[in-house]
Amino acid sequence: MDKERLATISELQRNLMKQGWKMLKDDGLMVYSTCSLTIKQNEDNVAWFLAHYPDATLENVPCVEKLDIKLASIRRTDLKEATPEIQDAIQKSCVRFDPLTSRTSGFFLARFRKSSSTK
Repeated sequence: MDKERLATISELQRNLMKQGWKMLKDDGLMVYSTCSLTIKQNEDNVAWFLAHYPDATLENVPCVEKLDIKLASIRRTDLKEATPEIQDAIQKSCVRFDPLTSRTSGFFLARFRKSSSTK
C-alpha cells in the first residue's frame, strides 16, 4: 500500500476511534481491531489514541491465552507521543496475529476502558 493511501486509512481509523470514544459511557469498553499488518494502522494508532485521550487505558484482551494460536510480536512505534509508558502498555495489552507466526490473516486487537469522569 502506498504511503498516501496508508495515511488516509490511518486518519479515517483515528476519526472512527474519536467518534466511538465520544459515544462511550464512563467505564465502558471500546475494542479497536484491524485486519492489517501495518504498524501505522495498529500500534501507531493505539499510541496516538492513548497520548490524546488521558481517560483511556488499555486492558488485556481476555481469553487470548486459551487460543491454540501463536501470537506475533507487538511492534514498537516511532511516534513522538509514544512515551515509554505507552510503549509498555501496548506491549503488555495488545494482540497481533500474522500469517508467518500465527498462521492466520493479519489481525490486531486493542481493548480500551474509559475512565469515569468522577475519578
